[in-house]
Amino acid sequence: MKLAQKFEKWFGNNRITQIALPEFPAESNPASTSGKGFPETPEPDSNKDDKSKMQGHKSGHGFQAPPPPPPLPPHGPPPGHHPDDDNHHHRHPGNHHHHHESGFMFTLAEMINEGKLCTIDEMIAFATNRGESEIYRILQSIAAADKEQPLDLILKEVRLITAKDAVRASKNRKKELSNSKIGMFLPLPPHVFDEFFEFPNLKFLNPGGHRLPPHLKKFSYLQISSSHECRDHAKKLDVIVFEGFRQDGAFFIPEAMADVIDFVRELETIRFFIHHCPHKHHGTVSIIIKKYEKI
Repeated sequence: MKLAQKFEKWFGNNRITQIALPEFPAESNPASTSGKGFPETPEPDSNKDDKSKMQGHKSGHGFQAPPPPPPLPPHGPPPGHHPDDDNHHHRHPGNHHHHHESGFMFTLAEMINEGKLCTIDEMIAFATNRGESEIYRILQSIAAADKEQPLDLILKEVRLITAKDAVRASKNRKKELSNSKIGMFLPLPPHVFDEFFEFPNLKFLNPGGHRLPPHLKKFSYLQISSSHECRDHAKKLDVIVFEGFRQDGAFFIPEAMADVIDFVRELETIRFFIHHCPHKHHGTVSIIIKKYEKI
């Protein structure tokens, strides 16, 4: 009974009295209080900059800062991006830098750099032997004006003149061929490909059955693959465009391509536009095109 009386005296009929929590002085309590003795959760400060968040991340407080976005490429869209996805031409696969230097100009520069051509007369003779009538004409006019110019300056002048001529010719072709049926053998240099890709009546002639490069796969509907279908379609064309290495009056091109071109090369209704590549590739065969236009 004595123990029960003591509990009743202490707790008042078994009811626990409120126990006061200790009060902390304001200067000793790091967090503000709500008046009930419990720390109050501080409101987030919207004026704090991202630096404080990054410090929280570094100190291990659980904050995970988002990674910075990857830097944009310095020269336009990333590889594989198609400008026709934006506001570009509806079928245009890329916007390449236009480069009009021919294979012969590349070879001419190499010959000069290696010391195999030392005078403008030697340059003229080299152009004559290679059948480069346009370069021959330009070199003749430069020699008539000043024969003693350094060869590097002569080369720059030839490049400038040929580039201007190429731009002028390209503008004329766009007017002449706007309604023409065109067949292109790939690969082609970017500036040649871009120019002819603009025309609406275009097909890729691919008698070898090679896969289109990744950036052209979305245009596979323009491709004619089998050798038989390529020959059949070539007869209906107004223009055929391809690249080849020129040597001794003949062009060296892949055998599958030569098989198609040989089938139509005598047709007067077809205009051939040929880009001269600087080197002969392995596995090519020769074919003679009597009438063609250099591009």
